[in-house]
Amino acid sequence: MKWRIISRELHTGPTNMGIDEALAGMIAAEKSPPTLRFYAWNPPGVSIGYFQRLRDCVKTEKCNKMGMDYVRRMSGGGTTFHGAELAYSILAPGYMFPKYAEDAFMLLCRQAVTALASVKINAEYMPIDQIVCGEKRIGWNAVTYRGGAIIFQGSIFHDLDYESMAAATGSTPAKIREALTCAKELSSATMNDIEAALQNGFIGEKNARNGTLTRDELRKAEELSEKYAGREWNFLL
Repeated sequence: MKWRIISRELHTGPTNMGIDEALAGMIAAEKSPPTLRFYAWNPPGVSIGYFQRLRDCVKTEKCNKMGMDYVRRMSGGGTTFHGAELAYSILAPGYMFPKYAEDAFMLLCRQAVTALASVKINAEYMPIDQIVCGEKRIGWNAVTYRGGAIIFQGSIFHDLDYESMAAATGSTPAKIREALTCAKELSSATMNDIEAALQNGFIGEKNARNGTLTRDELRKAEELSEKYAGREWNFLL
């Protein structure tokens, strides 16, 4: 089965989540091919895992004042800031990947670690869902299965705005510096370098083509983005 690669695009947080849900549904219905897409958030923002409470994780008033998005993901995991990062989503029929989340994490995070090594970033996989350099995370990962499709979401931090991250999450720049690192602090690799490395790491020699979203996918994503921008979804818990 031929994979589709979508190069880095800029979207709002709700649009990014809407695209992933739209693709998962159409892949499960055999209307879209397995897809690896790269993207970023514009404007920057914060996402929380499906089972988190927005009020507990995000300073929404601060985000509103700073012009940042905040959104609940369909996938689990924790709170993450989306700024100067290379985000990626792997969307495919579930049968193409391990049926259990921990096994999918192991496979895909190890592939990402191998990719990072090719651009001189020395990282390790830390079960169940972390990629670390030393004792600091260099990105985030989350996975869920929907209607016969797998949705694996993650990112590699290229640069970090510690002050904005702290303001948006109620933490402090010092605490974030202790927990996170980024490619810019470890390597001269550009965003394009990391994208090419991850594409090779995730897809390798598999049959793939560069592509874009179809009209039907865009239409469905636009519908779903309204849900992800809405209060009912984001304050679900």
